[in-house]
Amino acid sequence: MSGDDHRPPGGHPRHGQIGYLQLPALDVGNSAAFHEAVFGWSVELDNGSFEAPGMIGQWTTGLDPTSTGGPVVWICVDQLAPTLQRAVANGGNVRGPPQLDNRERWLAEIDDPAGNRIGIVAPVRKLEDYLGCAVDVAELPSLKERVRDRVLVEAVPL
Repeated sequence: MSGDDHRPPGGHPRHGQIGYLQLPALDVGNSAAFHEAVFGWSVELDNGSFEAPGMIGQWTTGLDPTSTGGPVVWICVDQLAPTLQRAVANGGNVRGPPQLDNRERWLAEIDDPAGNRIGIVAPVRKLEDYLGCAVDVAELPSLKERVRDRVLVEAVPL
């Protein structure tokens, strides 16, 4: 794992850039499998390390997982519903319904299998993405129910 895709010449991270992340784990293998399945992180079980886009790190059993204190890592995803579904399927827990943030992004929180709280950030998708076709504004009233149902399935898979 190189982890140097966002480093300036010389290999040291930029000032203020997060350079390494330690994630508390109860079972390193279980945590590694969860993050690999849900977020697509590259995992090396021999040393409990991972590589995520722009970030490297390692799981540690030397720190206690927490869902009620400490910093919360917010991880960007392309689609919210499939990510939440993968989280649940891999032993995670969705902490509540997603929230629309300033009409720009969806925010949701999950607990990983060890109990760490993780934030999920997904872009708001265009209406055309839900319908699979261009939208004629004059038809919006008749599409309202269909779109609402699709949005709820996408945003709240619980």
